Amino acid sequence: MAEIFQFVPKAELDAKANVDEFVRRCRHDLTVFGNKLDWNSWNWKGVVNYTKVGAPSRGIKPEHLLDEEIQNFAKAYIRYQQGHNPTKNIQEIKAIRCVEPALIKVKGAADITKVDVTVLDEAAVVAREQYGSSGYHAGAHIEKLSKFLSDNGLIKSPVIWKNPIPRYEDRNRTGEKGRAHREKKLPKDYQLDYMAEMFANDLQEPRDRFATSMFALGMCAPGRVSEFQDLSVDCVHEEIDRKGVNRLGLRFYAGKGFGADIKWVSSPFVSIAREAVSRLMELSAEGRKLASWLETQPDKFYRHERCPNVGEDEPLSAEQICQAMGWVVRDGKSAMSVAFNPSKKKILAIRHAKGAITLRDLNKIVHAELPADWPWKNKERGVKYSDALLCLRENELHGNRGCHLYCYGR
Repeated sequence: MAEIFQFVPKAELDAKANVDEFVRRCRHDLTVFGNKLDWNSWNWKGVVNYTKVGAPSRGIKPEHLLDEEIQNFAKAYIRYQQGHNPTKNIQEIKAIRCVEPALIKVKGAADITKVDVTVLDEAAVVAREQYGSSGYHAGAHIEKLSKFLSDNGLIKSPVIWKNPIPRYEDRNRTGEKGRAHREKKLPKDYQLDYMAEMFANDLQEPRDRFATSMFALGMCAPGRVSEFQDLSVDCVHEEIDRKGVNRLGLRFYAGKGFGADIKWVSSPFVSIAREAVSRLMELSAEGRKLASWLETQPDKFYRHERCPNVGEDEPLSAEQICQAMGWVVRDGKSAMSVAFNPSKKKILAIRHAKGAITLRDLNKIVHAELPADWPWKNKERGVKYSDALLCLRENELHGNRGCHLYCYGR
């Protein structure tokens, strides 16, 4: 179990000193998200990204990152809150992302100790604009943050602030308006026909096979996307019913040790369900193979087909490093210039210190960058990467970028 503590501010310290002490303790005394967490990284892989509100999901640049003045507090706050109240989806970052531009606009700096009612009101404006129908939830986390800051002496003057954003109108309302609202959300019949046709055409591009297969599974056994993401590779379940008919279902694992929930597939969809699962298994086979190796052979570098045929302790050239890590070396560029961060920085640091780098060194870097709960893809549901139906590596479905052999997608 991760170490946690109850922060108690010191009355003799001002807000800035209490913030510094809070950050220090969260950084050095907590083990939430693991002992190997790279505190200085803007990307806590598999946990949260410290990017500004509205930042793109890909191609992150320095200007997309949270202001340095608030980033350490953001990391401390999220680590602390998740230690006391762990959740599957980290929503506290929404409050930080709304407060940061509000601080810069109102106070001229992203200094968390300067939060006041005016800043919080401006943060609510950001939440409305950026989160739309989810604005209420963002506002609720801003309110939670404001109370935490006040109760722990982390701002210059305590504030009492309530979320001004109304809850989104209930989507499950009854009557004619409710029916019209629900129907508006449904895809058109011709759109369903298009997806069915694409699945039947057996498209070969990875992203097409993934999208059409996931759609097919959703039609076979309706459920949340997150439920399909955590399916095990042995999700297909068959048994004979009371009438002697062979029935097929998909095994969705429930949380907290309650076993599996079988969602039965109607007879006309059985062959579709089998084919969709088969395609997804094929698509993620290499990811599972890698995961199994990393889990069972932690001291040996994974020898994939592009790995240079050298010993574990032989010095590697820049090109061999890229080959081993699965990075694409483009014409006209030096081998290491195409390596992506943060691995490149670690590799260069080791090579600078030792004068050379080996497969054994690369293996340590690979293991250091595995997801926080490794080898679990979803520990609560008991699904490991090595037996997950959707064990996909980073860029596995990207049409232009090479697949990163050692990085798993979020």
